[in-house]
Amino acid sequence: MDDVVGIGTSGRIKTDVDVFGDPHPPPPLQSSAFPPTPCSYLRFSTMGRIDNSKKPSSFILPDLVSHCKYKLTYNAHGDEVAKQHVKWLDNGCPELSSKARRAMYGLQAGELTAYTYTAATAERLRVVADFLGYLFHLDNISDGMMTRETDTLATVVMNALWFPEEYKPTEEFPEEPTPGKLARDFWGRCIKDCGPGAQARFKETMGLFFEAVNIQAKARDSDEVPDLEAYIDVRRDTSGCKPCWALIEYAIGIDLPDYVAEHPVIEALGQFSNDLVTWSNDIFSYNVEQSRGDTHNMIVILMKYHNHTLQSAIDYVGDRCAETIDNFERYKSLVPSWGPEVDSMVAGYIQGLQDWIVGSLHWSFQTHRYFGTRGMIVKKNRHLDRSIQRTPSHPSPSLAKPTMNTLLRPILRTSAQRYPRFTAKTAIPALRRPMPIVRPQVFTTSLLLQKRSVASSVTNRPASQSLEHATTNVKEELGGTASDVAKIIAGANVTQDTVSDNKSSETFLGITYNNLNAVPQPVLMLGLAGGLPYVGASLTTIYLAREANLAIHGFAVGIDPGVALTVLDQALNLQVTYGAVMLSFLGALHWGMEMAAYGGQKGYSRLALGTAPMLLAWSTLGMQPTMALVAQWVGFTGIWFADSKATLAGWTPKWYSQYRFYLSILVGTCIIGSLAGCSYWGPVAGHGLQAHDLDLLREERKKYLPERDGMVPGNIEAVPAGNTSDHYTVVHKRKMEEENKSN
Repeated sequence: MDDVVGIGTSGRIKTDVDVFGDPHPPPPLQSSAFPPTPCSYLRFSTMGRIDNSKKPSSFILPDLVSHCKYKLTYNAHGDEVAKQHVKWLDNGCPELSSKARRAMYGLQAGELTAYTYTAATAERLRVVADFLGYLFHLDNISDGMMTRETDTLATVVMNALWFPEEYKPTEEFPEEPTPGKLARDFWGRCIKDCGPGAQARFKETMGLFFEAVNIQAKARDSDEVPDLEAYIDVRRDTSGCKPCWALIEYAIGIDLPDYVAEHPVIEALGQFSNDLVTWSNDIFSYNVEQSRGDTHNMIVILMKYHNHTLQSAIDYVGDRCAETIDNFERYKSLVPSWGPEVDSMVAGYIQGLQDWIVGSLHWSFQTHRYFGTRGMIVKKNRHLDRSIQRTPSHPSPSLAKPTMNTLLRPILRTSAQRYPRFTAKTAIPALRRPMPIVRPQVFTTSLLLQKRSVASSVTNRPASQSLEHATTNVKEELGGTASDVAKIIAGANVTQDTVSDNKSSETFLGITYNNLNAVPQPVLMLGLAGGLPYVGASLTTIYLAREANLAIHGFAVGIDPGVALTVLDQALNLQVTYGAVMLSFLGALHWGMEMAAYGGQKGYSRLALGTAPMLLAWSTLGMQPTMALVAQWVGFTGIWFADSKATLAGWTPKWYSQYRFYLSILVGTCIIGSLAGCSYWGPVAGHGLQAHDLDLLREERKKYLPERDGMVPGNIEAVPAGNTSDHYTVVHKRKMEEENKSN
């Protein structure tokens, strides 16, 4: 298994550069097996072909320490906390062998904590140190585990995190195993002072860690080596640094709002940090890992699939690490402002990421984990002798531990298959034979373009070779196009997490379903319920337009043409009025977010965005109904476009643009239906939209319901017309003269 702390993850960012723009645009895109992430913009350093058949006896490490200009700081409480931590872990792991215990003391996890959490108090530094040491312990005990065993380990640990008050015994484990006891101990101390947002992020990312460990175990069970794309994807979770990023908030006593923690620039900075620590660790840990036959390392993959020599692979990854540091620095200038209070928290968080970058580089030479006691010598001359590789050994299936009844299966999506899709066995043919030393496609352009580079993602054939293949390819292309459309619709809400867990989720319906699941259920249900009256008004308008048409032409018996036209007029006005209310409400949401300072105070910009829909909406009440519907359709479409941009800028929750899109589709369909119904079925069908204004409707009503002008002299009365009359009421003069004569 990979080395945990030497790796960083903060999420798989796929569209951040597209959203905010790259200050230094990359070369033209060619093809890729990896979506556009910040790492997609790393430049390629050309290296010549070298014979890879001979294994060198030594290699040179890149000088990453000199390239990193951030100041190295050490927490004042570091030495004392380091002593306390190692005693805690020693006492909590009585089953450790003497060799493992020596390795635990040589690890110096407490010193790593002091380098990377420089502003923490002694109490909080101790909690973080216990977690980092515990994380290395998990790495050690899970290394070589089979899939069922990793499931058991995940359940035990997550049980402690979700139920920290007391252990819930099971038939299989009446007494809590050691990993659960240790997790419950440090987590119980952490949650006393940890904010709810940081707690949630910690537990979520620990779940992702175990999910990825399980996926790696499946690949190890089947002796599969992932390709570069699959490796990077899973490595960002197996690293264990996602929860370390959440503990930055705990260490400095902040709790970032969700709209800040999930902002694309903040997530991009986290991923840059992750990639730097991840890839540099692959360099530092390669010698130890290759000696025991561990293939979960970028150096191994570059040599296996891209014909790199050992030195060229190390140089290549070193170049990528250096560029990642540069990109981190450039993206710091893109961090938006959320007001003084939030900006102060963000500055502390970014400083914590910087401390991780520089601290992990220096600590890697101090710990005995990678270079033994020669770390300082290696740091100085960067020359390292290659260790002798041992034959990897895998545990026998008969030695697998019984699987624990899964208590928290919903949060452990261990059935996700990320490796099988990109393994050596399923890789494109070009990756299964020696290739020139070229820049791996994972560092270039988008997944959508790469998918178009082969005719079929299933057969990987460049063109159809038979009618059957052609049919398959056409179906796949149509499915891919639908998937692309769904991703475009999703906008800021689409991420690798939501669309890459399995193949079915890459379909149009799968992407749509996953994104709608991100919308809070009360918001989704009430939003749809609020649209039902509008749907009813539209259907009523269409129905009444048809009935009025039938009445005017004499096909509807018992319906007065004048009454039918009047009711149609009222239905159109009802739809226009309700539409104005809905449009105003959408604008008012931005006022509410501004007052709540969601995404920070935006001032006049967001208030103006909230006011514009209201002004347009109520101005439509003075228009003729059909023209008002057209204007409102433009308004609903425009405010959705503005909402999508606001979502990308972090002004709204990530799910908001997706949610608004489908509500806008609902309203837009109703408007188009009403206009089409009136034009096709209406009483003046075929005369265009303006044919249904009030004046024309009244003229039609007068034609079929004549009105007589003038005064009726004398004393008149209105009486029932009787059953034989065509009218309900008859107005005539009173028969007063006949009554006088009779008197």
